[in-house]
Amino acid sequence: MKILLLIATLLALAANLRASLFNTADWNDLKVTWGLNVFSSHNFVSLPLNVKEATQDGWKLDKDCSQIAGNRYLLNDDRVASLIFDADGFIAGIAASLPKNLPFNFPSKQIQSYFVDEGDYFTLNAYFVDPATICRKGIRSRPTGDRLVIKGTAKEVNVPLKQSEMTPFWTLGQCFYTMGVHYWSDITGPLTEDTDADNFFPLFLQYNRGNLNGFGWAFNANLTSHRCEHPTPNVL
Repeated sequence: MKILLLIATLLALAANLRASLFNTADWNDLKVTWGLNVFSSHNFVSLPLNVKEATQDGWKLDKDCSQIAGNRYLLNDDRVASLIFDADGFIAGIAASLPKNLPFNFPSKQIQSYFVDEGDYFTLNAYFVDPATICRKGIRSRPTGDRLVIKGTAKEVNVPLKQSEMTPFWTLGQCFYTMGVHYWSDITGPLTEDTDADNFFPLFLQYNRGNLNGFGWAFNANLTSHRCEHPTPNVL
């Protein structure tokens, strides 16, 4: 299936979660849920940066370091935007878990190696620190990040923090108001109109003034979470 067919047939099903990363000078915030109205209380919502804040806001522990890389918390059982904290309770990443047996066999076999198979779910993990250090105490003194790593069972991608350091894995897209310059990926080469939908990397990047300041999930699935955006034909 080519990407044009994907867009033509799945307009109502494409779902994105946009996570705005941190101030480019000092990563000090994590916001989710994009919207044109930047003043709406439903858009650009700041998420907790430590376990204490998270539990006060109603987040519940889902899995801990004995099961996964990090301590994962959910809010209202929403698995599209779960938070990953390190052993010291600082924010260390964000994840999305998708139920198995979704239509169109998403995620495809080609991209499943970027996910983690958790039995009933496939989970896509985005880490803001070295995943190998998350479950070790005393590594970090304050809740900031220094990288964006997508780490699955068999593959991982280290995202460039500077647009000038972009690798051929990514294909330049458009600049969108209130988002930034987008980059997308075909895991087998440059993203073109001939890209097979099954090779479409499930994440896109956003750069502002040359610095990475956001990213988003790009799932070929009809997810009902209020965190998800369902692009209209004119946007696509």
